[in-house]
Amino acid sequence: MKEHLQFENERLAAKNHDQEVLIDELREKLQKDSRIYRLLVAATGVATAIAIQYLGQQRKQEITIANDSRITELATRLEHAEKKILQATSPLDPPPPAELKILTYGTHAEKVDYLSKHFDSQYLQNILSEKTIKKFTTNNQAEIPRDVVVTGSHELLSAPEVVRYLKGYPDAWINGNIVKVTLRSEEFGRTSNNSIYSKTAGYFNRETKTINIFGATIKGKNLTMFDRTIAHEVAHSNDWISSDDLTVAERIDLLAKIYARTLSHDRYISAYVESVTGPDYATLISTRCEEYFATISEAYFNNPTELNYKDYQIIHDLVSKKNPIYDIEEGKRIRVSSFNSYKFL
Repeated sequence: MKEHLQFENERLAAKNHDQEVLIDELREKLQKDSRIYRLLVAATGVATAIAIQYLGQQRKQEITIANDSRITELATRLEHAEKKILQATSPLDPPPPAELKILTYGTHAEKVDYLSKHFDSQYLQNILSEKTIKKFTTNNQAEIPRDVVVTGSHELLSAPEVVRYLKGYPDAWINGNIVKVTLRSEEFGRTSNNSIYSKTAGYFNRETKTINIFGATIKGKNLTMFDRTIAHEVAHSNDWISSDDLTVAERIDLLAKIYARTLSHDRYISAYVESVTGPDYATLISTRCEEYFATISEAYFNNPTELNYKDYQIIHDLVSKKNPIYDIEEGKRIRVSSFNSYKFL
C-alpha cells in the first residue's frame, strides 16, 4: 500500500509540475494582450482567462468592458472552455474498467480493500468507525425534528426566512446533520489550498455542523447562487464523513461510487471540482470526491437534467432512503416562496 501511494504521489507531482509550467506559459502569453486579459478576468476569473487563451478564442475584439450583455454571453462560452481545459489537465487517470467495476458492484470487503490502496489510512478509518445512527419513525421522519439555529444577520434575509427555506430540502438531510446556519458579514470566505479558487461563498464546518454563508451570496439578490451554495453545503453534511444516517457499509458504498464517478470519462464536469489539487494523491482524491458529491447534489436539487443518469441515481437513492416521497420541484417551490418577494427575488 505504501509503495503504491508513493508511486501515485510521484506520478502526480510530475504531472502537476508539467501543468504548472503550462499554466505559467499561458498566463505570460495572455498578459501580453492586457485589455482582453482584464476583460476575461473581470468576466469569469483567471482560470477561465487562461483556458480561453489556450483554446485560441482570445481574439474577441468586438467585446468591450462596458457591454455587459456581451460579457455575460462571453462568460457562458468561457465556462465551457474552462471545463475542457481543466478536464484535459486533470491529474486523475482512469483505472482499468475492471477496477471501476469493483468500486461500483464489488462486495463491501472488496471496496474497502481497493479504497485502502488509494486513500489515506486515517481518512478511511474515520469512515469505518461506528457512529450512532439517527432513529426514524415509520414515515421516515426524524424522531426529534428541530429547527436549525440561524445566527448573524443581513438586511436582505431574515433568520425565519432561512429556517423556512431549509424545509425545501429532505428532512433527513437537515435534521441532526445541520445544527446552525451563520450569515457572515464578510463578502467572501477563503477556500482551502486545494483549489485554484481563492474565495468561497459558503462552507460547512464538520466539527460544529454549521453552514457559513457569506455576504456575496445574499447581497446580489441572486436566488440561483444562494440556492446552489446552500445545496452544496447541505450535501457536505450528508456525505460519508458527516452523515448521521448512514451505516459503515453505506458510507463505504457511497465513497466507492463517487470515487468511481470522479474517474469516469462521462463524469459531471465542474470547473471547481476539476481544479482541485493536493499535496499528495490521497489528499487530492479525498477532496475531489467530497467536492464532486457536493456539486452533483447541488445540481440534483436545482436542475437535475444537468446530471448524467449515474450521478442522478446516486443522489436520488440517497435521498429516497429516508425521504421516499421527497419531490424536487416541490422542494424548489418551498425554497423560492420562503423569501419575501420584495426582499430577495
